[in-house]
Amino acid sequence: MTDTAMAMGPALVAECTESLDNMLAETNGMIMGMVATSDGFVVASVTAPGWSVDPNRIAAMASSGHALGETVANELAHGKCNNVIIDTDQLSIVFLSVPGTDDSPLILGVAATKSVSLGTVLYGAKHCTKRLSETVNTVL
Repeated sequence: MTDTAMAMGPALVAECTESLDNMLAETNGMIMGMVATSDGFVVASVTAPGWSVDPNRIAAMASSGHALGETVANELAHGKCNNVIIDTDQLSIVFLSVPGTDDSPLILGVAATKSVSLGTVLYGAKHCTKRLSETVNTVL
């Protein structure tokens, strides 16, 4: 468990991990789920069997990518950035804001193979952010 995760409390980390496990189990093709702080530290992460992902590196990139999305949204003066999508030849990667965590912003990062549509990935990820938001507001 990272220092950031310990500071947030084991109950929150356990609840986040459970939400991530559920998301991976419910969404075919999902290979990774991670909750990170807006400053790039891992709170919780899960990876599907057979995949190797360094959650610390992904958390740092999620933070930077989401910050870039926020900057573009602010520059265009069209509201808050809700998610950032990265589409590669083999994977869809999405970073989403977790609603209701404005005081200590959290980002959900997910990756899925191309065997699942981007719409399905977004649906599963947004459902997970809703559960995470409820968890954060209950546990904290």
